[in-house]
Amino acid sequence: MSRVRDQGACGSCYTVSFISLIESRLKYLGGLGGENLLDDLSVQHLLSCNYLTEACDGGWAINHGYFLENAGLVKESCAPYEASSRIPCSQFSQCSPVARVKSSYKLKNPSELDI
Repeated sequence: MSRVRDQGACGSCYTVSFISLIESRLKYLGGLGGENLLDDLSVQHLLSCNYLTEACDGGWAINHGYFLENAGLVKESCAPYEASSRIPCSQFSQCSPVARVKSSYKLKNPSELDI
């Protein structure tokens, strides 16, 4: 599981949950066995750089998936969370991607099993 994050005064629940899902998926695929081999991924990077969302004013997590098919996920240590939409993406230009989303798609009327 991913660590619990506080979104603060920023309406970033869709981004926090998306990052938590990706971190959990990567940990599952890596067979962690309880050992934290994956650094936390950056929520702020998506808030600042994903032009497909409204940053702290909300958005849809699927748009993070679409964005990250071309951009990469970066570490929290390189782009720490500041609960703000006003941090320019250029501030994170030195951050190297550590993971990418291979494919994103929406499920229509998904069942619990589909999800």
